[in-house]
Order: sequence, then structure tokens, then C-alpha cells
Amino acid sequence: ISRDIAQEIESLGGSSRGFSDRAALIDALKADLRPGDQVFLKGSHGFGLEEVAEAIAPGIAGLKRGES
Repeated sequence: ISRDIAQEIESLGGSSRGFSDRAALIDALKADLRPGDQVFLKGSHGFGLEEVAEAIAPGIAGLKRGES
């Protein structure tokens, strides 16, 4: 399913990347995020996206904690 989603995003002019671990994802987001960017995190609790959100939160204006 994720491959299909990535292909659809790219067909609409967007880009996508996959990450096998949190550290790589966090590093990439911190390097790539710019003021005004919006981030949608969707995945299993087992991957620990809460940790990703907390790690990038200082760089995201308007973060609303507790929203899912």
C-alpha cells in the first residue's frame, strides 16, 4: 500500500521517501523542514511516531499536543 501512495504523491508532483528507523526520519525532517511546512505523521505506535513528533516539535509553529 505504501508504494501505491508514494506513486500517487509523485504523480501529483510531490515527493516521498521511506525510512526504516526513527533516527533517520528525525534527521531528515530536521534537515528538510522550513518555517510554514506542515507535517502529517501516520503510522503504527510500534514505530514510535510520538518520539518523532517530540523531536521535530521545536521547529514547527502551531503544534497542538495530543492531537492524533
